[in-house]
Amino acid sequence: MKYKGNAFIKMNITLRDVAKLARTSKSTVSRVLLGQPDVNARTRLRVERAVKRTGYRPNVFARGLSGGRTGIVAALGRWMGGDFMMDVMRGIHDEAANHLNYVICRVALTPAEYINAWQRFVQEGMIDGIILIAPPCELYQERPEAGHVPSVLCASRPPKDRRAWSKIDSVVLDNERAMTELLLHLVDQGCRRLVHLEGNADNYDTRERSRCFREFITRCPEVAGEVIPASERRALVRLKVREYLDQKKSFPDAFIGFNDDIAMGVIDGLKERGIHIPSDVAVTGFDDSAVASVAELTSVRVPAYMAGRESVRTLFARLNCEVSEDTPQRVTMDLPLQIRTSSLLHREQHERKKKRSQRGNEALSWPDTPPA
Repeated sequence: MKYKGNAFIKMNITLRDVAKLARTSKSTVSRVLLGQPDVNARTRLRVERAVKRTGYRPNVFARGLSGGRTGIVAALGRWMGGDFMMDVMRGIHDEAANHLNYVICRVALTPAEYINAWQRFVQEGMIDGIILIAPPCELYQERPEAGHVPSVLCASRPPKDRRAWSKIDSVVLDNERAMTELLLHLVDQGCRRLVHLEGNADNYDTRERSRCFREFITRCPEVAGEVIPASERRALVRLKVREYLDQKKSFPDAFIGFNDDIAMGVIDGLKERGIHIPSDVAVTGFDDSAVASVAELTSVRVPAYMAGRESVRTLFARLNCEVSEDTPQRVTMDLPLQIRTSSLLHREQHERKKKRSQRGNEALSWPDTPPA
């Protein structure tokens, strides 16, 4: 193997070249590339440095055809509003690089396209594992193939009656704790009439946040609430708010958006009508995106990047046989509340809302009882 200074001039670097530079055997280099744990730490470091120095790229397709590990993991996502999907993908990419693995990223536009892509990944045998990011709920109508590739559900969990999926590892967001903390904050600000604008109906997090919202309303008889569907496109949310205000002839004490894009669409719609935030109505979101900080929007921070990294760690714990085959891994990510101006009422505003609530909701065209 010839090289000049630190630059190799040989175009086709082989496993033998890497082994020679690392002063070890080809089999040891293979074990390092496959992420197997039975390699001395010093030897592993020499191999990793040799791989980086030579720019060695294994023939992953030949490995897959021979039934070995290919060094490739797939990340299958779907189009969503906001930065959530992009941040999860970044986390997956960065963590996979620590394991000397490549990532094939695919984003599906429809549930049917998502399911088709998942089936192809599983059946072609060219990947070591797959991370399914916020899959459509329709996916759980399918049955995982016998001997399926190791999988991790990111930001999703199968229904309890889907036993075929019950052994799949998962990384989920703690929506219940986050939604409860957010609603308690709004109630503390004097808000008693709440509207939750939910996201896509076939999304696990959408269903969980709506469920938690309804359960909170049921537990708090002094608070009235309503869940309405909304697009995740900001411009369409603005139109939805306009339509809502025309029908109700009034507005609630607070709007809670499924994500920050929806919350910003709400703010656009309210400003069109001259409704002030937060003096007239509070607005909150989920994600804690960059726009939330700029707009002083109260939001729940969703650690999408870390969820991506944790999904890869969970996948490799399964690939490296570090966990029991009979026990699925369950990782829950905390979602801290970031309180900003959009939900903070001054003392006078708080008292005004409290008095308005005490006068009753009937005159304001609000539901007499909370939804079941």
